[in-house]
Amino acid sequence: MIDAQHIAIATIERVDVLVSRNFKHIVNLDKIHLYNGVNLKKGYPLLEIRSPMEVLHEEIRLCEDDARYKEQNGRKVFKKSSIGNKRAYRD
Repeated sequence: MIDAQHIAIATIERVDVLVSRNFKHIVNLDKIHLYNGVNLKKGYPLLEIRSPMEVLHEEIRLCEDDARYKEQNGRKVFKKSSIGNKRAYRD
């Protein structure tokens, strides 16, 4: 029941990404398809669900990209994250 509450709250609050280590009930491709099927039928957007390792890997890549950009151009930059194409700011 608590897993369903996490999904429901994330959906209603329209979070960009739900990060979970619960691979049995939440970070499970078959379940994600079911959750998003209900979301679409009820008029909610798709919910991105990722594991901590996926998010950590993306954060490391963004930081490395930003560091290289700053070295070349000497300024701050906005980068697009591959997780839901959300803009991530790194300074």
